[in-house]
Amino acid sequence: MKHFYLYILLLCFIIIAVSSFTHYYKYYVLREPFYNNNNDDNNKNKSYILLGDSIIKNNSYVKNGKGIDDILIEKTNGNTYCYAKDESTIVDVYSQLDSIPDELNKTTNIVFLSAGGNDILNNYTNKDLSIKDINPIFSAYKTLIKSIQTKMNDTKLVLLDIYYPTNIKLAQYKPILEEWNKLISDFSSTNNIQVINISNILTESTDFTLNIEPSETGGDKIANQILLY
Repeated sequence: MKHFYLYILLLCFIIIAVSSFTHYYKYYVLREPFYNNNNDDNNKNKSYILLGDSIIKNNSYVKNGKGIDDILIEKTNGNTYCYAKDESTIVDVYSQLDSIPDELNKTTNIVFLSAGGNDILNNYTNKDLSIKDINPIFSAYKTLIKSIQTKMNDTKLVLLDIYYPTNIKLAQYKPILEEWNKLISDFSSTNNIQVINISNILTESTDFTLNIEPSETGGDKIANQILLY
C-alpha cells in the first residue's frame, strides 16, 4: 500500500501526457500542411514566367499535356505563364517580353529564361567551329537580360544553361556549349543571378527526343528544377 499513491500519481501523469500529445498531434501536426498552403503568402501568390525557346516550350515534341509548361501549370495551380516559343532566338524573346502584362511584375514572381541555343546552332551550321564566334551571341544575350531586368525589375530572374545532347552527331557542339555555359556561370556570379544547370541534369539519352529536344522525361526533370524556386 505504501506505493499505491505513487502508482496512482504516475498513472495520472501518463494519462495527461498521452492526452496532451494526442491533442498536439491532431491540431498541429496533422493540420500543418493546411496551414502552410493557406498562410504562406509567398507560395500562394508566386507565379512562374517562362521566356525563351523549346528548352522550356517542348510541347511540339511530346504527348499532349506533357510539355514543361503543362506540368508547371498543373503543379502551380495555373500560376505559370509561358511566353516561350519553339525555335526562338535571342531577338525573338523581345516580343515575348513585350507580351508580359505589367501586373506580373511583382516581387513574388520569377522569370525563367532559356535562350541562345538556337542562335548557336544557326551560327555554327556549315561553319568551322570556333569558340571565339560565340562572343557576339553572348553579348546579345547579356543585352536581353538587361532588358528583362528593366521591364521586370521587381521580379527575380533565373537563367537556364544549355544541356549537352547525347547524340553523337551533335558531339561537335559540346565544346561550344561548354564555353557558353561557362560564360553564363561567370556572368551570373558577377551579377548575382541564379542559374539552373540543366547541363548537369539532362544527361541520359532518354532525356531527349529527336536527338536535341527535351523528351517527356527530360521535360519533367526541367519542370521539377523550376519548381524548386
